Amino acid sequence: MEDKNVNLIRMRRNLQRVVSELESKGYSIVTDILTPEECNQYITQYKEWLSRFGDERPYREESLTHQFRVAHAEPTWNVRLRSKPVFASIWQTENLLSSMDGVAMEEPPELGRSSFCNSDYFWLHTDQGSWREGLHAYQGAVYLEETSETDFCFRVLENSVQFHKKNFMKTFPLRKKNAGEDFYILSKEEIDWFISKECQIKKFRFQRGMVLWDSRTIHDNIAPTRGRQNSDRWRFVVLVCMVPAIWTTSEDIELKKEAYDEMAATAHWPAQGVWLFQKTSERNKTNKFSHLEMIQEQPGIAKSKDVLRLVGIEKYAADENSEVISKDQSGTFCLIPMLGGRERHTKIDIKKTKVEDT
Repeated sequence: MEDKNVNLIRMRRNLQRVVSELESKGYSIVTDILTPEECNQYITQYKEWLSRFGDERPYREESLTHQFRVAHAEPTWNVRLRSKPVFASIWQTENLLSSMDGVAMEEPPELGRSSFCNSDYFWLHTDQGSWREGLHAYQGAVYLEETSETDFCFRVLENSVQFHKKNFMKTFPLRKKNAGEDFYILSKEEIDWFISKECQIKKFRFQRGMVLWDSRTIHDNIAPTRGRQNSDRWRFVVLVCMVPAIWTTSEDIELKKEAYDEMAATAHWPAQGVWLFQKTSERNKTNKFSHLEMIQEQPGIAKSKDVLRLVGIEKYAADENSEVISKDQSGTFCLIPMLGGRERHTKIDIKKTKVEDT
């Protein structure tokens, strides 16, 4: 098996490119997160769990699964740990907190139980509301399957990050529409506005890897195209987000411990706005499958020191790497000390803890 340190070396070599693309385009692609063997192993574990449903299918939204404890399953934690060097390279610190977000699992629509893409359908959205100032997080989606433009794929309004605050939020008064909220789906008028600013809708093809994007970037995903070449290709994507641990609040840590203890999924925010999705038994669309949770207790890897630090249960030592990467007044990335890193980011006071059932 390839030395895992090779991934970190490659990431450091590509750091300048990745940061530049995140700043300008709002997204970047990182390859070699996992080996093909690891991807196949994790896919097998997810498929073995899905097979327990027989002719039924676990409920998901836009192929995303946040119930059934999948956020805490062994393959999910493995992917997060293998993704950490990427975030550590970008933020220039090993002292990170992780989200406990969900996993996208969707069978080929050729099997007749799910839909092909509708060319007129979009759910392009931003995950960072206008009430947050500046850069707050880079989100990640680790693709275990190879993907092309005709498969289940990530879609983005390229360069939309440049207009999130400066122009878009002034043109469309979202401060009132989603005050205090982050997730916002754009209307057709708003999508057309971005297109008029030469922000092109772009889909991606790449062999197993991770898409990173600024939370201000307008994005979504799209189902496969009918008649595609790879008619047997599934979608397996683990959502990962990590930020410096120094940005956390006591409320964040309390909620992260609750999510870990109850094996509940969280939204993508690892700090400054943590909230939990409903558990399987709490949601009307999933409670009949409560007996099919993917795990009954946290797997061994989730009890490791690395994971316990990522979820805030164990603290990082005071003498460990505490620098984070942020932006100076000119807008360029630079290394700054712990306190400065926190001061350069707006403190978030959010009380929301769970999404209510719909």
